[in-house]
Amino acid sequence: MSMIGLPRRTPIEAEMEGALGAAKGAYILIIELTEPRYIEVGKLGAFLFPYGYYSYSGSAMGGIYRRVERHLKREKKLRWHIDYFLELAEIREALIFESETKIECMVNRRVATLLDGKIIAPGFGSTDCREGCKSHLLSIPECKDGIDPQTLNMRSAYRLRV
Repeated sequence: MSMIGLPRRTPIEAEMEGALGAAKGAYILIIELTEPRYIEVGKLGAFLFPYGYYSYSGSAMGGIYRRVERHLKREKKLRWHIDYFLELAEIREALIFESETKIECMVNRRVATLLDGKIIAPGFGSTDCREGCKSHLLSIPECKDGIDPQTLNMRSAYRLRV
């Protein structure tokens, strides 16, 4: 099964697998929740999430392609906080930043500052954060056209529109 549920790989998937399969770095998922929902987020508890757009910052030091591919799958074991959220929300875009060091917290801070990201669920995706992030899931203003990496002052990113 392919990354977006098709029986064979698309050209985008083949390109991603070749270019980013073993790449390390961070990613941002741009997610849309179409209606307000109470969501039970594993051991973190239940939260009321307003409808709208969200940014989730994560790291993929073992392979960006594989991590983003996993997030895009509808059927998966619920392992991370984001897995619970994605059961009721849709990924609209993924921004992938190659880096040999963990930069997810820096990326998350830029979203919070430059896109006016707001925390809805304290501790979401950041329970092991060593840089003091209160949450790696942020409510952001509407962004139907996605986010230009230049808005975050990032030199380069691979953009995957879903």
